[in-house]
Amino acid sequence: MTQEQQEELNAYLVQLLNSARTVLGTADLAGNVVGSVGANAAASEIAVGYRNDRWNSFVNHHDNAAVNSVAKKYGLAVPENSSGQLIENLHTLLMGKFADQDHINMYDAKKSVYKGVIDMFFDDYKNGNKMGNAVSLLGLNVLNYDKTNSNLTTYIGVSSDGTDVAESYHLQQYHFIVMPNLTDQVTTTTTTDDNGT
Repeated sequence: MTQEQQEELNAYLVQLLNSARTVLGTADLAGNVVGSVGANAAASEIAVGYRNDRWNSFVNHHDNAAVNSVAKKYGLAVPENSSGQLIENLHTLLMGKFADQDHINMYDAKKSVYKGVIDMFFDDYKNGNKMGNAVSLLGLNVLNYDKTNSNLTTYIGVSSDGTDVAESYHLQQYHFIVMPNLTDQVTTTTTTDDNGT
């Protein structure tokens, strides 16, 4: 995906999340979402990690090693153990043998982002997941941080990758990278450069 396409997709994700935060009342508590060049760059690097690892998120969920490697590079918090990660919300689509996996248009990409957000808000209690994606996307994880001297902005980036997982089957993976701007969540300037989305 080109940078222009990534920015358009990110602007759509920002619109969805800010609308949800406003309607559900979390914007007053957690602030709004802002697209950023740095968050998009981190999302792209995570997508490359998934591709390089030929990661099957349909079976294995998050590629924690890839996510945490990028988080460390950008000066973001990572869990003390490697069994989790703190910045990625992942939506995975299994595409059948008739899917044109090499050509996903913007309409289909936005439809996938929308479905991912809806699934994370309303169908997020599976396999032991206790609404973690919904909490992250709605900004409720700010309750875990010191909000003193914070503008409560959440920087977000999005990227996508695809990988063949079996004969005639393809995974399309959408990475929503969430970076709260809080005093005890260290971020570098590259992750918080507003790109106007």
